[in-house]
Parts: sequence; C-alpha cells; structure tokens
Amino acid sequence: MKILLLAWNRRRRNNWGHELFRRELAKYHDVLFYGLGYYCNYDPNITIDGIFKLYGKPNIIFTHVEHRERLFPAGLIDGLGNLNNVLKVHYCGDYEQRNWSRYNDHFRRIKYNLIFVPCSHVLADLKKHKIGGRHHLLLLSVDTSLFYDKHLEKIYDVSTPLNQNERCRKRLIKFVSGLDLNVAIEKIFKEAYVKRINESKIIVTCSQAYGQFSFKYTEVMACGTLIMGDRIDDLEKTGLKDGEHLILYDGLKDLEDKIYYFLKHDREREKIAKNGMKFVREYHSMKTRIKEFTKIVQEELRKSR
Repeated sequence: MKILLLAWNRRRRNNWGHELFRRELAKYHDVLFYGLGYYCNYDPNITIDGIFKLYGKPNIIFTHVEHRERLFPAGLIDGLGNLNNVLKVHYCGDYEQRNWSRYNDHFRRIKYNLIFVPCSHVLADLKKHKIGGRHHLLLLSVDTSLFYDKHLEKIYDVSTPLNQNERCRKRLIKFVSGLDLNVAIEKIFKEAYVKRINESKIIVTCSQAYGQFSFKYTEVMACGTLIMGDRIDDLEKTGLKDGEHLILYDGLKDLEDKIYYFLKHDREREKIAKNGMKFVREYHSMKTRIKEFTKIVQEELRKSR
C-alpha cells in the first residue's frame, strides 16, 4: 500500500514506541512521513492537494496518534476533512476524559473511515460519543529487533523504570526504593532502558489510570525478564496468562511477597520469563501487529471500490 502518514517525528522523544511502529510499517509499505521533524520538505502552508501533486495520491492517509490540529498546516486539515476519495485512517492515542472534547471535535471534522485504538475501553468511549467510522482494537506491540535477550548479567534484583507522573507510579517507586534489595528506580530511556531491562531479574510496573496494556509489558517480556504488574484491561485479549507469562499483583503487600518469592526461586522465575518472551515475540511483535493492521485496511479498501 501507498500510505501518507501525517504526524510529527517522535524519534527524539523518550517514549519512542509509536515512532518505532511507524518505522516498522515503512518496511512493509510505501510510507511517506509528512510532518514536523521528518525529512520531506515540510511546508507550513501546504494543502492536501499540494502533497498529492508533489508525491502522488496514496491508497490511505494515516494520522498516527496525533489529533492536535495546531501541529499541521490549516489548509491540510481543511482539505483532509473535505476529502472523500481516499481512505482516512487514524490510530488513537491518549483518548482520555481530559482530551475527549478536542479529540471528538477532530474526529467529527475529519470523518475517518477507520479508527484503531490500543485498548477496549476506548472502543466503548468512541461508541458513547457517537464517533463515526469503523473502530478496531490494535494492541500495543514491541520492536523485537531492539528489545531482546542480550544475555547480560542480572545485577539488579528489582527495577521500576517509570515516569513519576501519576500517583500510583510515585507510590510504586517509593515502595521499591524501600526494599532491602539491590534496586534501580531512576527513569532511563531508549538503549539504556533496554540494557536496564536485561540487567534486572524483575521489572515492576503499574498500569496508568485507565488500566491500559502498555508498551512496557511487551518490551520487558521480549527481553526475557520477568514483569510484575497490577491488573490491566484486555489481558484476556492479549493471550497472556498470570503465572505463566507474567505475574500480576493485588496491592503492595502482595507485590512484596511475590518479589521475595521469585527472587528465591530462580528456576520458576526464569521459566515464566522465558514463556513470556516466547509468547510476546510470536504474538505481540510489531511485525505481527502490522499484519493485523494491513489485513483490516485492505479489507476496507476492497469495500470502498
């Protein structure tokens, strides 16, 4: 497929998961990245027709995560809203109550044919707000060429590389820092983050306020490290099983008990970690997710002919 991907370049951001997905997408399709920070000749005054004249007409227009219209030329947004002869696709990011109003305004203006979401509760929210188009769940995934078992020495008992931007995360970091173990709690990014996962026996995390299955689950498991997390939405849909691929906890006391148990039982910990690694690399790689995305989009293209 020929894809015009409208977004701003996230490669320099610390949370690079979405950018990695875009780069993986370009391995399988003809993708033109257009937006702030990309290498095309970005024109703040360009229109959608102007892009078509320069680069040709795509099979689909894909706005990935971005809904902030101020990041795009006004003429491009106006043209996108009035465009009816190209399939318009969106991948939804941060569709939370604090963003509903702006996001819904954008949805109603652009009238996407397809909207992909990372978790099931967003499907329900889109339906509640009567947002048009077809809606599909597309779980977050992992770049297995970057996240893998590097066979490093496990020098940390427990690590919790989390941003301290939510109350539950602050509590978890404080809890881990108080354990009488060799712990690492500082937030690190990209290559250093991959290294830290590989150097840790256990990674502890907590879901965001809306309980989303986050990148961290796939990233940690893809490296063959045991992850412990609280209850998350869509666990059944991921195919992951508590006690077989990862460990779930209910409250800090339960977490503490499970940390000490699995630090004492190396073989059991390593077995679960290896099960998680095998499962995630087979079913939650970005390559696998792009196959799912492609199948849905191509079916929609056939319907629109």
